[in-house]
Amino acid sequence: MIFSSIRTYNENLVLMLVELESILPEGTSYNLFLFPKDALERVFKNIISNAKAHGFSDKTRYDYQVRFSWRMDGMSLIVEIENNGMPIPNDRDTASLLEYGVSTNLHNDGHNGIGCNEIDDIMKKYDGKVEIISLPENEFSVKYILTFNRSKTVRSF
Repeated sequence: MIFSSIRTYNENLVLMLVELESILPEGTSYNLFLFPKDALERVFKNIISNAKAHGFSDKTRYDYQVRFSWRMDGMSLIVEIENNGMPIPNDRDTASLLEYGVSTNLHNDGHNGIGCNEIDDIMKKYDGKVEIISLPENEFSVKYILTFNRSKTVRSF
């Protein structure tokens, strides 16, 4: 399943079409969701920033990866973003990362440690949610699950 297109409407809404063929036969249904473009960009940038600042910390490694996948669950779009960096430390509660982040100190690289809280706030503001899962035994040890609930199924005519 791939994002076939991203279109901007009213300068601040993004329409993403999921599960599209290159040509839609009459009567084919597809799923879409609406979410502010800037907010979506901020969510993705925070996730990547967290991976770079916390997960991709071993400078001797050159094999870091971020993996995206998506699927529909009923009327909700689920986006999973995983990385193969360092796992979340065992003494960190992922729920607390979403509630208030790790640190309020601004680091030299500009990362302030509250990105997870901002992700959570943005997702909640637009009727979505985020979950962080630590999987230290897996190659991809950190997973963000973003649930977008403002979606629709549309049928082509």
